[in-house]
Amino acid sequence: MKQSNPAIVRSRLWLVALAAVLALTSMAASVTQTRTTAGIENFGKVNENYYRGAQPDAAGFAELKRMGIKTVIDLRKDSVREEPEWVRAAEMQYVNIPMKASTPATEEQAEYFLKLVNVPKNWPVYVHCKGGRHRTGALTGIYRITHDGWTADQVYKEMKEYDFESGFFGGPTAQKKY
Repeated sequence: MKQSNPAIVRSRLWLVALAAVLALTSMAASVTQTRTTAGIENFGKVNENYYRGAQPDAAGFAELKRMGIKTVIDLRKDSVREEPEWVRAAEMQYVNIPMKASTPATEEQAEYFLKLVNVPKNWPVYVHCKGGRHRTGALTGIYRITHDGWTADQVYKEMKEYDFESGFFGGPTAQKKY
């Protein structure tokens, strides 16, 4: 019976362990890159003029400025008190469209939102709510339908990718009315 050389066995084990660590590291890095940027959770780039995500802190707003963001659209009715100051300190425009977390946008809110995101002098915009999921997902969906010609099903699929909860103010049927 042939016996394995202990040095060869050890080197093979090291290679297997190294390959496993590299594979896990690259998988973790790709997940992190797609959903956290500038210290902002649920961050995403819709296109060159539109970014979306969760509530940034002061450092997050400074990073958004470094990225070239010109306008921050806050969809929270319960906004962070210091946010307008943080945004202006970073030399960006602050706009608040106060929405409750559990209520769909009114027609007036949706129209105002679309007017803001479609004006070139505001570009690029950063749109957020608390978690970047529900209010941000719904209004980004309206943008996708009107700007990109997406269907409600395409919108809902993207909303789910950003952790939208299906029972939240009507799910995909709420988007179809827009």
